[in-house]
Amino acid sequence: MPHKAAKVLLLWITCSFYFLCSVAKNCLLHERDALLTFKHGITNDTENTLASWQLHQDCCRWKGITCSNFTGHVVKLDLRDAHLLGQISPSLLSLEYLEYLDLSTNFQGRPIQRVPEFLGHMKNLRYLDLSYGPNGIVSMVGIDLSLNYLTENIGSMKSLEWLDLSRNNLSSEIPPSLSDLTCLSSLDVSYNNLTGPIPSGRQLDTLYSGNPSIYEGNSGLCGPPVGRNCSGRNSDESVNEIRSENDSKLFFYFGLSSGFLVGLWVVFCSAFQENVESFILLPLGPSVRVYGCDLGQSS
Repeated sequence: MPHKAAKVLLLWITCSFYFLCSVAKNCLLHERDALLTFKHGITNDTENTLASWQLHQDCCRWKGITCSNFTGHVVKLDLRDAHLLGQISPSLLSLEYLEYLDLSTNFQGRPIQRVPEFLGHMKNLRYLDLSYGPNGIVSMVGIDLSLNYLTENIGSMKSLEWLDLSRNNLSSEIPPSLSDLTCLSSLDVSYNNLTGPIPSGRQLDTLYSGNPSIYEGNSGLCGPPVGRNCSGRNSDESVNEIRSENDSKLFFYFGLSSGFLVGLWVVFCSAFQENVESFILLPLGPSVRVYGCDLGQSS
C-alpha cells in the first residue's frame, strides 16, 4: 500500500506540474500590449519578422519571443538581423521580467545615436546587444537623434552580464556608473566617438585585461587602458582652476591667521584691562600689530 500511495502521489505531482505549465504558457495581456506598441514603432519590416505579432494570438508564440513556462512573463526578445526600421518604444518597460534583449544589426543606415534612458530601468536585463554588425547593417535607432550619448542610468542595470554597443557613433563620455555593473562578463564599446576618461573598477579592469580591444576606435578616450594621459585635457581650464584654488586657500589662511591674532590680542587685553591705557590696531599685511597695551604685572 505505501508503494502504491507513493506512485499515486508522484502521478499527482506530475499532472499538476504539466497543468501549471499549460496554464502559464499564454503571455500576459499587458505584456502583449507592450509588444504591440513596440511593433507600431517599427516603420519598415522588410523580412516580415513581426508578421506573427497579431492581437488575438498568444504572444509567447510570436517570432523572437520567449516566455517563462512557469509564469508566462516574456523573458527574451531576440530580433537580431531582422532588418527593422523605426523607433524603440518605451513600452518595453512593461516587460519587467525581460532578461535578454538583442536588437543588433537592425535599422540599416541609421546607427544608434542614443541609448534610450528607459533601458537603465530594466533591472532584470542580463543580456543586451545593440551592436553595429560588421556587415554594415546597423543596430537600433535612437529616440532622440540630436543627443548621441550614453546615459548615466545604464549603471542601474545591475544584473547585466553582456553589453555590446560597438560601432554606433556614440560621442559622449563613458558614464562612471558603468563600473557599477559588477555582473558584466562581456563589454564592447569599440569604434564609436567616445571621449574622456575611462572609468576604473575591478570588473572593467578585468574585462579589459581579457580583451584589450573593447575600447579601440575611440581616439578621444584617455586613461591607462588606452595609454593616453588624461592630465592634458582642458589644460587651460585646469590651470585656471588651480590658480583659483590657490587664491582661495591664500585668502582662507590670511583670514585664519588674522582672526587668530585678533582673538589672542582680545584675550590678553581683557586679562589686563585695568592696565590698558590705550590701544591702536594697525593691520599690516597678513599680521596684526598691537600698540599701547600694558601687559606688565598689576601691583
